[in-house]
Amino acid sequence: MISKSLLRFEREAKSIYRNMIKPFPGKNRIAISSFPSSASTYLKTLLSKVFDAPVVNIHTGYEYNEDALLRYYCSNFISNSHLPCRSPDVEKLNKFQLKPIILVRNIFDVLISAKDHTDRYDNFNPIIDRIPRCWQELSEERKKEVILKFYLPFYVNFYVSWYYAKVENRIHCEFLAHEDFTDDKKIFEKLPHVLNSIGVPTSKESLAKHKAIMQQERNGKKSEISKLINKGVKGRGSDYFSDDEKQYIFNYFTMYNDVDFEKIGIKK
Repeated sequence: MISKSLLRFEREAKSIYRNMIKPFPGKNRIAISSFPSSASTYLKTLLSKVFDAPVVNIHTGYEYNEDALLRYYCSNFISNSHLPCRSPDVEKLNKFQLKPIILVRNIFDVLISAKDHTDRYDNFNPIIDRIPRCWQELSEERKKEVILKFYLPFYVNFYVSWYYAKVENRIHCEFLAHEDFTDDKKIFEKLPHVLNSIGVPTSKESLAKHKAIMQQERNGKKSEISKLINKGVKGRGSDYFSDDEKQYIFNYFTMYNDVDFEKIGIKK
């Protein structure tokens, strides 16, 4: 059994080490935080290939893990999570100089994708831990109720938390939309801009590598990446919800009169 004094010593040693952390320039530590079902697996795999950086896990599912951040601090890496932006996380992201990309998607389309995912797997962590055990027996109307009452608040909170952190200059991050991945011209314009904006050096070599990968996709060649892009049809979510349900969704956003939701398909 580990003594209390040894545990206290370990905590104090880690605390001293964390306080000694200094900027470590020249490293590309990209932290993708995304709506679930928004092509995040595609993006992290693509960036991993572009920058020859491993994909690592630096979170517990509910927060960024400082021990993992210490472990990978001197390395290039790509990470992905579905975490909203909380004050303790802002402190960690800034302290360890992570460069966040916030990946979002049209709210109607991502809600129907969440429903599809739950149909397949009976779960959709970390959105909710309270999915009815009888999900598969629920009618489509009852499933919509679950989506609107539990999933919708998660997505709104996620978006608003990162939006406020950005506009209040608490963290430097950039938003990227799932829809950009369905158009080669857009992704060639948007992704280099986003990477440069968050301070990730984008050399001609890495861009050429990026272009070659995307060219491979356009040519229809089978690859690890080609299987990862979400094939969802744009606008399918809007067709799925009734007019009353769409109005319910729109009304949910009206309380945030200082937030621009156009990136996720809500125009005030």
